[in-house]
Amino acid sequence: MNILLQLLEIITLRREPQDLQYDEMAAAFYFVASVGLGYITHIIAAVYSQPLMYSVVLNCAQAGTLYGVLSLKGHKNRFVQTCTAVFGVTVLLGLARLIFAHIPLLGILVLAVVGWALYLLVIIVRAALDCSTINALLVVIVMEFVSVVVLLLVFPQFLVEFQQLLEVARSNNN
Repeated sequence: MNILLQLLEIITLRREPQDLQYDEMAAAFYFVASVGLGYITHIIAAVYSQPLMYSVVLNCAQAGTLYGVLSLKGHKNRFVQTCTAVFGVTVLLGLARLIFAHIPLLGILVLAVVGWALYLLVIIVRAALDCSTINALLVVIVMEFVSVVVLLLVFPQFLVEFQQLLEVARSNNN
């Protein structure tokens, strides 16, 4: 419960990411929770053929990229804390995003939550790597890009399924 409160303080900018308690079990828990949230999100989309595997690969690729970047910078000892922060914030804001997306009057907040999540990821990566905000933003973009590329390499049909999802969304808007 203590880690949850610390993550909420990070989300509300009352705590720095580097002050997050070191807890390997919490890192594993939030990683698994992130996989589960991705799975639920993919199921809701109702287009993806392998929602669980897509979520596992995306999250593993993100964790692997994060570990690689931290290792290159000589900060691999910060991996557990950084993973706890990244996946914890992703899960908590992802839950908010799912709730807001299904309440008609709050749907516009989804974009704000996504933007806030990106902002927090940049702050977390900046603290983990001791780098500038611009460099942290570039690392976050690279992490997301690598995750998608790995997913496409492992599951080439994902792109077709994603295009189908976009077509369904477009036809629903018309």
